[in-house]
Amino acid sequence: MSDDGLGIYVIEELQKRKWPQNILILEAGTGTINYLEEISHAYNLIVVDAIRGKRDPGSIYHLTLEDIKHPSDRWQDAHGFSLPAIIALAQEMTGLPNNIMIYGIEPFDLGLGCELSQPIKNALPRLITTVIEQLKNIQTNL
Repeated sequence: MSDDGLGIYVIEELQKRKWPQNILILEAGTGTINYLEEISHAYNLIVVDAIRGKRDPGSIYHLTLEDIKHPSDRWQDAHGFSLPAIIALAQEMTGLPNNIMIYGIEPFDLGLGCELSQPIKNALPRLITTVIEQLKNIQTNL
C-alpha cells in the first residue's frame, strides 16, 4: 500500500548495520500478533509505521503508547489485533515492554503500489537517523 510500507525500508537500513545480540530488528508487517513472544520479552520497543496525524505528508512523529490508544480501539485494527492490544497482552504475560517508542511518518499515498511517494523518500533518512540514535542511546543506558 505505497507509503504504508515505509517501515520495511527502515528495517532494511537498520539490518545493514551490526547490532549487539540484545537488539532484535523485526519486520512485523501486518501480523503483529505473530511477534507477541518477542514483544513480551523486550525491555524497550521501538515501532516504526505510517501514521495519519493530519500533518503535512513527510512529517515525522514520535509518539508514546498513550498517544495511539483510542477508546474504541479495544482489540482490533484493520490488520487484526491493534498495537496497543498486543502490548497489553505482552505486559500481562511478562510485565514487558517497559519503554515504548513509536515513530512514524505522515503518508502521502496509501493506494495500491510498492513505490514510496517523494515526501516519504525525503523524510526516511531523518527517521532512520533518529531511530539509530535512539538505539544507540538505549545501548548506552543498559
